[in-house]
Amino acid sequence: MSRKLPKKQEVIRRTAVYSATSLIIVAFATFLVFLILGYRLDTKNGQIEQNALVQFDSSPTGATVSIDDVVLGSSTGTKANVSPSDHHFTFKKDGYETWNKDLNTLSGTLYWLDYAILIPKVRTPENVLSYTQLETSLTSPKSRYILVHKTPADINFDLVDIKNDNVTSKTVTIPASATTGLIGKKNLSFSIDSWDSSERYVLIRALRDSVSQWIVLDTKSPENSKNITTRLDIDFTSLKFYDTSGNIFYGLSSGDIRKIDLGAGTISRSIISKADSLSIFDAKWIFYTAKSTTNGTELPVAGIYRDGDDSATLVYSGSKAEDKLAITGANYRNKDYLAVAHGQATDVLIGTFPGFGDNFSEFMKLDASFSLTAPLTRLSFSQNADYLVAQTDSVFETYYLEHHLNYHNDLATAAPKLNWINNDYLWSDFGGNLTIREFDGANANNIMPVISGQDAALSSNAKYIYGFQKTSSGFLLSRVKLILN
Repeated sequence: MSRKLPKKQEVIRRTAVYSATSLIIVAFATFLVFLILGYRLDTKNGQIEQNALVQFDSSPTGATVSIDDVVLGSSTGTKANVSPSDHHFTFKKDGYETWNKDLNTLSGTLYWLDYAILIPKVRTPENVLSYTQLETSLTSPKSRYILVHKTPADINFDLVDIKNDNVTSKTVTIPASATTGLIGKKNLSFSIDSWDSSERYVLIRALRDSVSQWIVLDTKSPENSKNITTRLDIDFTSLKFYDTSGNIFYGLSSGDIRKIDLGAGTISRSIISKADSLSIFDAKWIFYTAKSTTNGTELPVAGIYRDGDDSATLVYSGSKAEDKLAITGANYRNKDYLAVAHGQATDVLIGTFPGFGDNFSEFMKLDASFSLTAPLTRLSFSQNADYLVAQTDSVFETYYLEHHLNYHNDLATAAPKLNWINNDYLWSDFGGNLTIREFDGANANNIMPVISGQDAALSSNAKYIYGFQKTSSGFLLSRVKLILN
């Protein structure tokens, strides 16, 4: 017969049991939390180390994921913890080419392998629209439209709507009010310059005997299109949309950068003089290259101007008159980035864009620097500013902003033109083939034969890739279906 413990000892025993049980529960919960967060014991050095987390997805979804040739057991989209090391990832799906990626993962770091476009093994172009003649084409920023121009002097343009599976086309005509004194003249040609970000307005350049005029074409209400040059009685060598109104621009005229307001019929004073180029970011910032005279010598400079400021901020000064500069900017995860190419070097700066009176060195700091093997031909951020590409005729260097990584790629054919087809993929048409490859050069695939010099488009739902082909009777806008089901 057991003897009943005194009340005090019973309390002590119960307290000890409850405490031990609580400690076990807390320890187990802590173990589970650390396990979920990807921590593990490294048996080689006896230390606890956090894994890397990798998120997987693809278009189309449902691809089998393998890590170092071991099948994960779940398909895209999914995720997995992996040890900090070099890994080989593959996506496989019936009817599609295998997608491959080599990645060195770091402890406690999140990686996104969620951008894979799976390419069908059988790629048969489907004819969408036919043309007897074709001059040029340009895809709108969100890939909802392609503007097609058939002959140089034609005032008619085809607006091709590729938002849906059923492609439609309508004719958009520059009105007579915007072409006064042009029609019927010899050596007249129209060219498509650029879309605005709203995908409504297009800048058209009319060229006759080396004299150009600029027309803003309203694709929704063509009758409201305007001739900027004749309205303001000033020549421009370059024009850029400032906003989505179709009325406000920044332009380069005789080396001067000025702001234009068509609605008010005004043009500003010269904001930057001796300018060579300009580009606009976020309807607020103007990046430019220009010349500056120092001790009687003109040297190249690059700078940034905030709309409304009294003057610009100098970013970079070249040391040689022959130095070629390029500048562009973007915002990534609430940080401003500037890329400045000078000669064969490119500097990437991070911080906050400075305005008038700000000390540039206090606002922007060097984030990375890399060199090319030849003079730069193209400098651009991807659509969402995840990546920066600096390109020569046969080489391109990619800087991955999030992970501060550089990728060097040699292209097989010289003089290619690489353009962003979405945020993660670049396209080119050299060699007569539409080829897409990822930002780092991986998973390059020939999609279909195309005419070099025309535009290409990836539909917004990533279901089709569009390109122009030549036939014995004319030209075709064709597409390849990427999502088979």
